[in-house]
Amino acid sequence: MKILLLNENPVVHKLVTLSAQKTSDELEIVNSLEEVKERAYDLLVIDDTLYTDGIFDILKEKISFKKSLYICSRDAQAVDEFTSTLKKPFLPTDLVELFANLSKITDEIDLEEDILIVEDALVADEEELILDELEDDISLDDDIELDDPVSESVLDTEEAQKVKDLLDETEDEIEDDLLALEDIELDGSLEDDLLDLEEDSSDGQEEELEDDLLDLEEDSSDGQEEELEDDLLDLEEDSSEEQEEELEDDLLDLEEDSSDEQEEELEDDLLALEEDSSDEQEEE
Repeated sequence: MKILLLNENPVVHKLVTLSAQKTSDELEIVNSLEEVKERAYDLLVIDDTLYTDGIFDILKEKISFKKSLYICSRDAQAVDEFTSTLKKPFLPTDLVELFANLSKITDEIDLEEDILIVEDALVADEEELILDELEDDISLDDDIELDDPVSESVLDTEEAQKVKDLLDETEDEIEDDLLALEDIELDGSLEDDLLDLEEDSSDGQEEELEDDLLDLEEDSSDGQEEELEDDLLDLEEDSSEEQEEELEDDLLDLEEDSSDEQEEELEDDLLALEEDSSDEQEEE
């Protein structure tokens, strides 16, 4: 990774130098804008003792860099334009770790740029190939056009008429084929419509038949329930009539039994009375 350090602080100078050696990065150190060379860098490092907005704008116009690092004191204001910021004081290990992360990022950027370069090259090659093919086609057409007068001069009137008739026949055959193809497509679509209609009709009939069966079952169950209720009512009426007749018969039998017993008792009383009367008369 190529690093440019703009700095006049000796402590920062030493720490950045040691860290770059640890990471095996190429380091270039300058103390002013005049010492900056117009070239490309992977990382620009600026110490806050030399930073101003104007200096940073000039650096962006003079050189190109992928990432930037701002080294500043703890109470310094952060600058959003920098990729990373490192507060003083810091350890060399902090800077080494930061260099390693930024190097990884720049490697990824380089890879993306290489991919774009390859893609652009492939596109350019394809465009060049297409242009070459077009030029070949154009040159072939030119050759054909040059040959056309010769071929026309060779054909006589009869041969030209034969060619015309042949073309007319070919056109007629193509039209017939197209009409036949349209008829086939229409027949196929008509058959599909008929099949769909039959399926819809059968589905509708099946649904109507199911509804009729359900209605019939409901009507049948209702009729059976009504008949059962009528039978129960008739049974109850017959049962009550039979019970009434039996009750009347029992009452008549009871009355007959009662009257017979009373007559027998009356006869016994009369006989006893007669006997008592005869006994009294005998005593007298």
